[in-house]
Amino acid sequence: MPDAASPPRGARPPRAAALALTLAAAGVAWARPPEGPPFYDRKRGLEAQQEAAKAAAEEAKTSLDAARLGALLADDSGLVRDRTLAALVARAGEEHLRALLPLIGHKDEFASASVAELMGERRWAPAREALERTGLTARGEQTALESVWALEALGEAASAEALERAFERRKEHRVRGDALIALARVAPDRARRACDEALRDGSPPVRLAGLVALRAVAPEAAVTAAIDVVTARPLKGPWEARLLLTALESLRLWEGRAGARELAVRAVDALIERLAREEGLPRHEVGRALDDLTGAGGLEADPEVWRGWWAARRETFAPADRPPPAPAPARRPRGKQPAEPEGEPPPAEAPAGRPRTGDAGATRVRFHGVPVRSKRLLFAQDISGGMNNPLDRDAPALSKLAFSKDELVRVLEALPDDARTNVVFFASDVTRHAERLLPLGRARAALVGFVRATETPDFRKAQDRHRSRSNLYDPIAFALEDPEVDTLFLLSEGGPNEGRWVERERCLRHIERLNVYQRVQVHCLQVTNDRAGAVFLRRLTELTGGTFHDIEALKASRR
Repeated sequence: MPDAASPPRGARPPRAAALALTLAAAGVAWARPPEGPPFYDRKRGLEAQQEAAKAAAEEAKTSLDAARLGALLADDSGLVRDRTLAALVARAGEEHLRALLPLIGHKDEFASASVAELMGERRWAPAREALERTGLTARGEQTALESVWALEALGEAASAEALERAFERRKEHRVRGDALIALARVAPDRARRACDEALRDGSPPVRLAGLVALRAVAPEAAVTAAIDVVTARPLKGPWEARLLLTALESLRLWEGRAGARELAVRAVDALIERLAREEGLPRHEVGRALDDLTGAGGLEADPEVWRGWWAARRETFAPADRPPPAPAPARRPRGKQPAEPEGEPPPAEAPAGRPRTGDAGATRVRFHGVPVRSKRLLFAQDISGGMNNPLDRDAPALSKLAFSKDELVRVLEALPDDARTNVVFFASDVTRHAERLLPLGRARAALVGFVRATETPDFRKAQDRHRSRSNLYDPIAFALEDPEVDTLFLLSEGGPNEGRWVERERCLRHIERLNVYQRVQVHCLQVTNDRAGAVFLRRLTELTGGTFHDIEALKASRR
């Protein structure tokens, strides 16, 4: 709610008109279409960026010059942008926030979206009307998205009408879908009609958002809608798998099962039949959903095995309620990274001789010891400067880069011809073999040649001096935006120090939001002992349903 000093709703903040004129003149000096992707500072080294970021954070604590703060939020350095925003989130007072409001919708997307993000992070209620009026109608997609998320964070039912308009009128599927998801959270009673409309929409990603939003509005109706997706005639193209994975998530998250036996039986019937149609990761995930609903304990993902098991139990089956999810951990303050890895270890493999659910549809290939269950996968590997260091002190001749490339070549040569794959290498920049996944049967030799020929940028050369850092967001975003990818294997030294977002919680937040629609599992393999990097990579796997593997596990896989 607005504080006692806030103006009445609808009133223009003091000095806003003068500020708008000032920005119109002063903003020209810093407004520019952002270069990239990839996004990285092509002029300053890491030390210079650190100094600039420290100075920017100090300036942000006290400056009321909106044009100057906008320039910092739109700086070429992700580190400067992130530290500026972090300082504003931590310290900005009422005057700061009012001064920055006119930047929402500014033509510089970095600054405009960052101010909308700030208002959401601060849960600053007086920003609601500007977010609705300007942010949701902004030309830039990122500003509109940040405005949707900010309104969701504010949580006011009064935003329902504006969110409905965004759902109905915006063209970008992420803005439409996220507006619906936000509407379901701030005004669930009003969102039901829009959810039903979304489930009938001709756009698959909007239908996907309808499945997600319906969970908050009517949980049992969400289960029915999920079963309908499982049993429906398949769509052509990659959105079918994404819709299926979203529906399976709805079934796994269903808590009130004990009182809905008939619906639970219908769900199990549908999943067993769907199992026969799938392979790779979707088959594995259908098996997981069956395990979760029935408590069967890891039967092989073979439809005949499941039919036999189910025939003996169907008439007496009594579903058990799913325990409520554990409360989410408290959000970490911006800029502070814990020293020790957090979270549960990755799930252990099944005992020898007993396949894990889903293995019947897997490739039977392992990457650094990790099972490859997908046939639509992308490999992203670090080639930043540190990758030239030895993998092990006891074997100084073997670099991390050589070790990782040798294993990648081995896996590319072992995967079946019908697998579709691609390879991305990243440092500051991002280099990929192709724009989309390729059928391995035709592209194997070219992919292997691409891997063998790739080296780390030579930072001794002037043109490569700023290309040997670690930009994680851009290669992950590239993987998540490929319409076919369902699995990403990310091999990295640790967390990012370059890219569109560098501050780790901010980077993870944007990956999580993007993956609402992409449904990509990210498996992270770390080739250092960096603890803060392990925290980041482990958290990334938790948000995407993947697994984390440290350097000792990678070394052990060689034995």
